[in-house]
Amino acid sequence: MPLLQSLNISRGLQFDPVSSADISHLHGRVNHLKYLILSDCMVNTDNLMDIIAHMINLRSLTVSVYENSDIINASRWKQLITSSLPYLTVFRFRFGTFDRNEIVRKYEDFQSDFWIKEHQWYTECLLGDQIVSCIFTVPYLNDIRPMWLKYVRHFNTLVDNSKTFDNVTDLHSLGEELMTSSGFYFPNITSLVFHSLPVLANEGDEQRFIRSLKRTMNLSNLKHLEIPLCSQTNRPTILLEILKEAPHLSSLNIYNCAIDILKTNKEICRYTSEMIKKLQFCVYFQPNPCHKPHDVSSIHKVFPNVEQMTCPMTQSDSCLFLLNNLPKLSALNINFYQSVNSDSFSKVKEELSKLKNIFFYEEILRDKQHTKLMAFGFWVDHGDITA
Repeated sequence: MPLLQSLNISRGLQFDPVSSADISHLHGRVNHLKYLILSDCMVNTDNLMDIIAHMINLRSLTVSVYENSDIINASRWKQLITSSLPYLTVFRFRFGTFDRNEIVRKYEDFQSDFWIKEHQWYTECLLGDQIVSCIFTVPYLNDIRPMWLKYVRHFNTLVDNSKTFDNVTDLHSLGEELMTSSGFYFPNITSLVFHSLPVLANEGDEQRFIRSLKRTMNLSNLKHLEIPLCSQTNRPTILLEILKEAPHLSSLNIYNCAIDILKTNKEICRYTSEMIKKLQFCVYFQPNPCHKPHDVSSIHKVFPNVEQMTCPMTQSDSCLFLLNNLPKLSALNINFYQSVNSDSFSKVKEELSKLKNIFFYEEILRDKQHTKLMAFGFWVDHGDITA
């Protein structure tokens, strides 16, 4: 690979021990490399630095490594850069360990003139309890790991940190965190996932939650939302406010029982009918808190223009109902359990086979004892679905 100039290595790769002979073979093979990204890799610090030292023409280096405290070494990185990487102008990293005190101690080593004045490589920490804390260069790396709110920020107050999270597009949150977190602002979120919502006893609590939400993030770029609304525990006010603030929202993931509280709210239905094109009833496959069977009879009233839909464990004849009542539906995916000798969707497959331009599939996701977890789905070409 003598002319390779850019290399991006992501999640899962482990750098095995490298011998001196292996290192010597790199000479002349990686000299042209200018851009290197290592994201969520398992690395041995010695091996990694020995390899990078041969990339003498490197201009940009990005390294994201977790659960490796050895790699958090400012003096060693400085030595590598000054001795072997004369052309390096961009150095971005995110290093993590469970020892938050170690993170804070080592953070101070990245505040010298070499980092701050000579290169303007500013760093910040996210400190958590019983979770991985991390130190990273500003702005925060936007990669395959979603951002959470369950951290405390630690940074140099003499440095402008207002744009730290400008690159973050995927945000996950326990709803309670919004009420207590401070110092965070995410201007460019496109995907927002609530893993839970706080208990909001009255309208005042709802308004405080909504204010916290707007204070923490800009919703104008939001495209995908997962929110565990439940007919027994929540009112639809939060969803309505998000719909108002997110004109580009087109993908929604909710509990199926939320349909009961949405279908009677004309204002919400006006937004959902116009905006939502992709609908899921999964919410990270958490169990429905009110244990209500999946009812599709009102979906077309709340989401009449949905084009793609995913739902778990519905009745087989619901497929035909959805197809007949959702005129723009082009893809439907269903996960369900059935006994080994059962063929729950035989009637549906028979009916679908009579229609033109409809293609369906069936897949066994898990086969355990006398029960199978199945996936069933179909695609529709709306040019003609008549017999």
